[in-house]
Amino acid sequence: MLHAYAQKWRIMSNDDSLVFMRRWLEVDEKVVQLRSKCLLPVKDALPGKKAATFFQLDERISMMIDLELASQLLLPHGAHGRETPGSPTQ
Repeated sequence: MLHAYAQKWRIMSNDDSLVFMRRWLEVDEKVVQLRSKCLLPVKDALPGKKAATFFQLDERISMMIDLELASQLLLPHGAHGRETPGSPTQ
């Protein structure tokens, strides 16, 4: 999904961008739902502190994966929302 956005951002309409953001938020919501679903089995299998540590590690691993994915994509815009030199404006 991120690669498709990075490849198409120059030609995306504002509506297409909003559709992308909705899809991204839906994925985030599904991840939260999955973590919530895992809470009871993890809580039953591990004592409280270890269960909390499990979810902290899960979150950190998830952030590392997100960082790795993001590092493979070029930013379509410059800092502070300004266009980068030579990039098209809409």
